[in-house]
Amino acid sequence: MKNTKLIKEIEIKYFRSIYRETIKQDQSFCVITGSNDAGKSNILKALNLFFTGSTDISRPFDFDENFNHQRKEEIKKQIKTKQFIEIKLTFNTESLYPTTLPDSFWVRRKWFINSSQPLEDDNLEKLIASNKLNTDLYKARRSKSALLNKIKFTYIPAIKDRVTFQEVLASLQTNLLIYSSPDFTDALRSLNANLGFQVEELQIDFKSSTNIPIRLELPSEPIDLFQSVRVQTGGIGGEGDFPITLDHRGDGVRIRFIPAILNYIAKNSKQHHIWGFEEPENSMEFKRAFELFEKCKSEYSGNAQIFVTSHSPAFIDLKDESPSLIFVNRVDGITKITNVHKQKVQGTLEKDPAIILAEELGHIALLSDMHVKMSEAIDNARESYQRTELIYQELKTSQYPVVLTEGKTDVTILNEAWKRIHKENSIPFAMKSCNTLPEEHGGSAAGADTLKTVLTGTLPDSSYVTVGIFDRDKKGFKAFELDRNFSTESTPGGFEYKVHKNRKAFAFLLPIPAGKEEFAKDQNLSIEMMFPPEILENEEYFEKLDIYMKTNDGVDVGKTKADKPHLIKIKDNKKVEFSESLVPKMDDCMFYNFKPLFDIIFHIVNTNEQSDISSTEKISCEK
Repeated sequence: MKNTKLIKEIEIKYFRSIYRETIKQDQSFCVITGSNDAGKSNILKALNLFFTGSTDISRPFDFDENFNHQRKEEIKKQIKTKQFIEIKLTFNTESLYPTTLPDSFWVRRKWFINSSQPLEDDNLEKLIASNKLNTDLYKARRSKSALLNKIKFTYIPAIKDRVTFQEVLASLQTNLLIYSSPDFTDALRSLNANLGFQVEELQIDFKSSTNIPIRLELPSEPIDLFQSVRVQTGGIGGEGDFPITLDHRGDGVRIRFIPAILNYIAKNSKQHHIWGFEEPENSMEFKRAFELFEKCKSEYSGNAQIFVTSHSPAFIDLKDESPSLIFVNRVDGITKITNVHKQKVQGTLEKDPAIILAEELGHIALLSDMHVKMSEAIDNARESYQRTELIYQELKTSQYPVVLTEGKTDVTILNEAWKRIHKENSIPFAMKSCNTLPEEHGGSAAGADTLKTVLTGTLPDSSYVTVGIFDRDKKGFKAFELDRNFSTESTPGGFEYKVHKNRKAFAFLLPIPAGKEEFAKDQNLSIEMMFPPEILENEEYFEKLDIYMKTNDGVDVGKTKADKPHLIKIKDNKKVEFSESLVPKMDDCMFYNFKPLFDIIFHIVNTNEQSDISSTEKISCEK
């Protein structure tokens, strides 16, 4: 059974420009990008060292040449500290060895100075001791060795010289011979007859990839069989089409053959194949680079796990997360590694990934994409501004105080809460969302930042008082800072709210009902969270928050679901249904947490409008 997601984590210590970095990825295709000399190729060289014992093709491993310089300087100041290079791979074995290997385990290899062979260890014994693997250590390690022996790692450097091509063709030759017939003697006798059938699929693949017909030529004497296989291109049809060996084709043509050959080998081999391919776009037209990327993503990664380094926009697709995208840069001479898609999801990148990559690589295509994004952002900002102006004009004509919420569904919930608390009394203020898009648009441009914009722009000659309500979440707290024109005042009970200098704009964070202290502490108190626990336990509308786990040194180790009842959120696609369908069906007692909110509004309005609005109604709930 093929496993094209065999490597799930790579940890490298003290290797070349990499001091200590971990790469986590769960795809069969991984693109590594970054500027020149950032250290991209060192990731592939580290994999080559782990699997083959060498960093480069046909070149012995040199410890001193590959040992990290910063670590070398540190060791000079320390006593009896050993110099070593460490590469640790965590394997996703799935069900390859269900009785003798776990679904995931790691193997670590250390190269010490003046030592010809690496020291190897693993975590199998620990897994057995913790009852996570039900077998004995001998069987587990025998299966580990079998797995490692079945892994074929192929390293293709950036400069693809004749040696590289010969290595690839030698692998092709071996594959053709091994899998041409179970009986090797019979295979030799009928090799020329069988060869056409054996490589028919390879020929089709070459033709579709390069639009150049090929045939394979074997030496006429069997004794020469193991010495060379010549790939003949052209000369199969068409006027002026002469046969030319692959060695004499241009670099761009030869490079296009390499992944096709490797894919054929991986598809027909019983081994697990992993590629480390440096800059496959070299000497290739832009169109061909895009075609190769699509081939790697849709076809080749089904037969091998592929790691490529690339500068080309053809291989850098921020919208598609099916290939992992690893960004590499240098900070003070040390290589730093970031999984762009994971960091983007977690929101830990300071800039949009497209901007980061455009700055680092200077790609016209990426800059063009940024131009589109910037144009969209400008258009959205202009539309928001126009809608905000419409809101201002609409509110100017209001004779009532105006209460603004972050979202449209908040208004629906608060209007229903008013009816349940105040029964027949009509609402004495206008309840509105700060959404800057018209109702017919169907979307929303509301939120804490928009609410802040409206409040800070309130004019001193306004005929109404505006009161904004912010959620007690991260965005709400940040927006609630407002600006220096706001000061803090308190209700008689000590609840703090903010007041604009012109006393026309007010703001407060949601009051914290009894039993909701943990929600507030973890900045997870929104309008929906004001309801009692029996409502929030409804899994049709609410789900647990994702918690992102990190090691002590800040390395991401994945995500899990929160296990505390207050770490939940309402599902994005259920907000409207919750506010319009479920909330109206609730009993009156479900709304008792909203009374303090209305009391705060009454205090603000009475204090600044000299009106006679009061809140005296009580909610009773028969249990």
